[in-house]
Amino acid sequence: MLAAPAGEALGRRLAEPLPAISPGRPEVPAWVDAIITKATARSPAERFGTTRELRRALAAGGAAEEQGFPGVSSAPPREDAAVGG
Repeated sequence: MLAAPAGEALGRRLAEPLPAISPGRPEVPAWVDAIITKATARSPAERFGTTRELRRALAAGGAAEEQGFPGVSSAPPREDAAVGG
């Protein structure tokens, strides 16, 4: 049987999304939170369909941030978007 704190934490994880990282770590951009939220969604239909989609989202967010656009949309990149690698 799980101890109360462990059981409570497990229950929260099963019922609630993971908390955002950026409020406690201001150096983490909001687009990273959006990607983590999508990647860890409870419903598989809400998650990235493939690791390639996840990689593209990370690449798109990082590229936009490097160009001075830290408030990157969490919209998935176009399928025809070029991704290195």
